[in-house]
Amino acid sequence: MLIITTALLLGCTPPERFDNGYTSRDIEGAWLDETNTVTTITRAGSTAQVTSIVDGDDGEAYTVLASGPDEGLFHWRYLVPSTGYTVDIWIDAVDRDAALTHWSNSAGAAGAEQMTRQE
Repeated sequence: MLIITTALLLGCTPPERFDNGYTSRDIEGAWLDETNTVTTITRAGSTAQVTSIVDGDDGEAYTVLASGPDEGLFHWRYLVPSTGYTVDIWIDAVDRDAALTHWSNSAGAAGAEQMTRQE
């Protein structure tokens, strides 16, 4: 109660908390996945949102279709313009500079991967 009261008095909004214990503050930043794609997550107040996704190999910018809480986890959906596929990613756990995720795409593929926070 004291933390929330202090945050309100200071005009701050406490970070959004997800079911697995991480917060919007924990996932803020640029994240590199195993396919060399960089996803940038920012916060507006307490809410996290994906603001850009760029393929590190060819520079293709993916179109963010949605981002936010989904079944207690942070989730985002994007379109890969060159293939027409949509991809959904959920963050399962965060440990400082690593995020464990699971994903699926419109082609029927699915899997899990680790993302690494970029400086």
